[in-house]
Amino acid sequence: MYSDSEKYFNSTSNFEKVHLEYVGKVIDIKGVVNTFDGDEKFTNINLDGSFLFSVETTNLTKEIAINDELVIKGRYAGYDDLFDEYSFTDCFVK
Repeated sequence: MYSDSEKYFNSTSNFEKVHLEYVGKVIDIKGVVNTFDGDEKFTNINLDGSFLFSVETTNLTKEIAINDELVIKGRYAGYDDLFDEYSFTDCFVK
């Protein structure tokens, strides 16, 4: 169901420089948790202030805390000018 990642980014700033090349593609990206919230279905994780990942709560295999450094795999949905954030779907915390 989930494909292999096309690219690994060791920082969100590296991704910001080339994000337009990866719309619709699955990538791994490393960042620091700013905020997270969730319910029984989805947990939204924000890395480095402007990277939003939506993870199915049942797929979370570890506890998440503010300031944790995480690698998240997800499909890049695009940049949202209104909310000033990069959005990802079909996400997994590695």
